[in-house]
Amino acid sequence: MTATTATHEDLGQLRQVEAVLGRHPRVHACSVAREAGGDRSVVAYVVTDDVRVPTVRELATHVTRSLPAGLLPAKWVYLDRVPSEAWPIP
Repeated sequence: MTATTATHEDLGQLRQVEAVLGRHPRVHACSVAREAGGDRSVVAYVVTDDVRVPTVRELATHVTRSLPAGLLPAKWVYLDRVPSEAWPIP
């Protein structure tokens, strides 16, 4: 789904997930989007610190402490660094 076809509610929910995920102590940066196509799964792109990479389970637990399980990302993509031009679009 592109930003031009997303609803304000959908964008608000994605920003909520991003904000909660970004508060994890091991997350350096993150971006959250919906995949294009039929399932529209939430995908989290995460850049972590170099000390210890958190597991998907750890990040999922962190998110679900603050948000409904329906907003939990279905896919997690770990990146080595923040993209220089733009975050990947699923």
